[in-house]
Amino acid sequence: MLREILLADGRSIIDIANLGQREEQRLFMKSVTNTPSWLLIRADSALFAAIAAMHVHPMIAAIAENCDKEQANRVIRGLHPQRVVLCADGAMFETQARLIQKGTTMITVGQGRAKYQIKALQPSASSIMFSLISPLGRQEVTIPSVDEQSVCEIAMAVAIANELGCTQNALMYALQHAWK
Repeated sequence: MLREILLADGRSIIDIANLGQREEQRLFMKSVTNTPSWLLIRADSALFAAIAAMHVHPMIAAIAENCDKEQANRVIRGLHPQRVVLCADGAMFETQARLIQKGTTMITVGQGRAKYQIKALQPSASSIMFSLISPLGRQEVTIPSVDEQSVCEIAMAVAIANELGCTQNALMYALQHAWK
């Protein structure tokens, strides 16, 4: 979802499918050094180590709600992002939140008390509808999934996009057209 929002906002995106190839990794590391404004990494510890060694600190890091303490620690304390997005409803929330150090802002997403609140969750046989209440206002979202964890991931993508300054139009476009 984040990728779709950023594309709709006119942002440049580098998508590395196989970091095992030297040329792709070299180009990726060069782009991170030049413009480290955001970074989406999926459980690649070698990549974490390479980025940390470059002393690149992303603006925002999102931690999946099922991410254990060791994985969260690599991102939060290893990369030292300016802001960390956490799912306040996740079983690991307290553990993840304790890893956040002074100078890092925590942004919460969840059905309870959170900056980005998920309300009126209505699952059906083939989709889930919900309202997302955020600093952007109220958005009605329908996703073609029956997995409630996807709801938190969508809300996290919206939180990241908002924190990066994406336009409301890009956000709404991506929410409406991502699954078509």
